[in-house]
Amino acid sequence: MPNKNAWILVADESHAKVFRLISLTQGIKFVKGLEFPEGRDKIHEFTAERPTLKGYTRTHKHTTGTEVDIERQLAQRFSKAIAEVLEKSRCKSDFESLILVAPPKFLGELRNSLTEETKKLVRGSLNKEMTLAPEVEIFSAVKDLF
Repeated sequence: MPNKNAWILVADESHAKVFRLISLTQGIKFVKGLEFPEGRDKIHEFTAERPTLKGYTRTHKHTTGTEVDIERQLAQRFSKAIAEVLEKSRCKSDFESLILVAPPKFLGELRNSLTEETKKLVRGSLNKEMTLAPEVEIFSAVKDLF
């Protein structure tokens, strides 16, 4: 039986929506949304005339051979912003359990950005892009995770 304060976070690299579970028979209700327009930027938009985007480095190799990826930097920034919102909401007891829904790469970034306290409230996750899906479809996809 899900608790009364169950939230569902549906996110990708540029959008996030939070829903509250009303009940297993009544579905979910939209709570709030977050936008990150920079997440829609593509690497090919970075040119010699515009080498950085608001402090992000261009894709390049460091001396260690590690590739720094602009898209990953943007995803990390947005996932941290989402995690901050969730942490503040958790501290206010806005939710007691959480379901994460995101494409696989971004889901990993989200998990890495959450505080340990918020991670403890994650009841389940779904590796799927659903930011544009209607509420009824989202509810259908996550219903079994409660």
